[in-house]
Amino acid sequence: MEGELNGAAAARGLEAVGVRLDVQGLAGAGGTPFLDGLAGRPVYLYADPDEAGVNCLERVGKLVRAAGAREVRVLTPLPTGDFCDLAGTEGVTALGAWLLDLLAGADLWQPVICGNPPLPQSFSALGAAQGDLWQSGSGYQKGGW
Repeated sequence: MEGELNGAAAARGLEAVGVRLDVQGLAGAGGTPFLDGLAGRPVYLYADPDEAGVNCLERVGKLVRAAGAREVRVLTPLPTGDFCDLAGTEGVTALGAWLLDLLAGADLWQPVICGNPPLPQSFSALGAAQGDLWQSGSGYQKGGW
């Protein structure tokens, strides 16, 4: 989770609704997670819905997957504010209830695929001449095979 205080608020909120989970609050979007003990366990990620947060989810998702997490899921961002804001305005129990909903609806994390344009594309869009060979799933410009 992006932010140490958000992690603490989330842990308190979940505890208030009777759920005990290990929660890590990273020191900002560039923080390093503690990876020991993640092998074989589900991991839920949360970060702010900004560029730094998106990059954090991608980086930490790859790290926890490499550490052997059974599955990696991403919580939907709050519409406004963060977990500390919600705990302050609505109370810790309301935050816990909100988190239970977020956990239940968390999507599977998938790494971002970037680089070559997605295929299939028309040959003309790739600048290929008639008769050129190409392989589905690889970029024409890189040669693929």
